Amino acid sequence: MRITRIIRCLSVLGFERFSLDFVKFLSHEILSERTLESCHHSLDNFWVPALQPAEQTEARQFINNCAPVTDGQS
Repeated sequence: MRITRIIRCLSVLGFERFSLDFVKFLSHEILSERTLESCHHSLDNFWVPALQPAEQTEARQFINNCAPVTDGQS
């Protein structure tokens, strides 16, 4: 399964909001939860650019605001 194709398909079918939400979810998992850290390159170079231009801006703002989750331990 290719994430970029899913994102583009959602946009073509008129579900742009779902594609943006999907990218935001992936961003959160990569940057905050660190469950998909190896996907950071794909997020920046493929998944965000697959969004519509206005959605790319919103996605980049979301990515910039993602903070790592801390468990309270030092």
